[in-house]
Amino acid sequence: MIDHIVLFRLKAEAADADVQALVDALHAVSRVAPGVQSYRLERDPRLRDVNDDLALVARFDDRGAFEAYPSHPDPSRSSPNTRLCFGGEALRAVRVRVVDLQRRVI
Repeated sequence: MIDHIVLFRLKAEAADADVQALVDALHAVSRVAPGVQSYRLERDPRLRDVNDDLALVARFDDRGAFEAYPSHPDPSRSSPNTRLCFGGEALRAVRVRVVDLQRRVI
């Protein structure tokens, strides 16, 4: 099992409609990706200024399912995620942090 965690910090001028378009596009990717056990994408409620703006947590069956998931934050890829995060100047992410965790059964 693989947990994929992505934190997005967006430019301050990102319009709410553009952020919602990003959320919708990421949810669309999760619906077509095989092997996704769970998928959660939430906007930060801005309780602290140091927090990022969006958090995505996806759980995959295995490494193969993870590798088939088309949302790696690499601007050379052409998924909806990268087009919105890296293609539009207004919504361009200031920072994208990624952590992948593999669960091991002991």
